[in-house]
Amino acid sequence: MNELPFDEVFYISSLDGNNVERMLKKAISYLPEGEPFFSEDTENLQSETFMISEIIREKILLLTHEEIPHSVGVIIESIKEDEEVEDLLVIEAKVIVEKASQKGIVIGKNGLMLKEIGTEARKEIVRTIKRKVYLELYVTVEPNWRSSDLGVKKAGYE
Repeated sequence: MNELPFDEVFYISSLDGNNVERMLKKAISYLPEGEPFFSEDTENLQSETFMISEIIREKILLLTHEEIPHSVGVIIESIKEDEEVEDLLVIEAKVIVEKASQKGIVIGKNGLMLKEIGTEARKEIVRTIKRKVYLELYVTVEPNWRSSDLGVKKAGYE
């Protein structure tokens, strides 16, 4: 068998992680030095608004047990500081569905589903942005909103 032109051979295990760290250090040693692409304090490339809308959307899909198709959208209408309560962020978000029946599912009986979606989303938003949050959700029906360039852009998808 012909020898291959490798400097070193690593026997690694993805199951228990044997030699993975050693292999990574060696691979990194071959990389050229360069300017970092992002500053060290960069945690996320998504905007805060987009992250908040995706958290709300995720809670809708999880809590409705995917009765709502992935066509549901969330538009953050406003994010502002509360004028009376210190360090409280007030977020208004519009949930967009394509059919009236979907609106009923998202709102739930006596508004209980929307309340649960809001509660769970608010908890995760607080964990993510490390601020107190008041979250106001309302649901609207906009048939074929995904077909509209404006609708897609407003929902944060480009």
